[in-house]
Amino acid sequence: MNETNRTAIVLLAALWIVLMAVVIFLAWSDAELAVDSLGDFVEYLDDHRDTASKLILTLGALVLIVLALLVIIVELAPEEETREIRVEQAGATTIVPAEPLRERLE
Repeated sequence: MNETNRTAIVLLAALWIVLMAVVIFLAWSDAELAVDSLGDFVEYLDDHRDTASKLILTLGALVLIVLALLVIIVELAPEEETREIRVEQAGATTIVPAEPLRERLE
């Protein structure tokens, strides 16, 4: 179940990146074609055709892309494994979890 959740989160973040790339493309593309094809969102773009508005939209989309990339990196990063230390003495083996041992040594 954990792998399914991680896969879903990564796919949604990747979809978000694609959507933000489309928004950036529409902001800088031919405004007449965009106005004809996309309705309300494009009406917003049509009202804000100046360079400053395009830059604000682009920077906002880039921030959202970076956040989505961070989500992907966090989800794909390996999980921290619990480590164990094996102590062999006089024929008997003792397994000690590394974290409590590290805490005691500190």
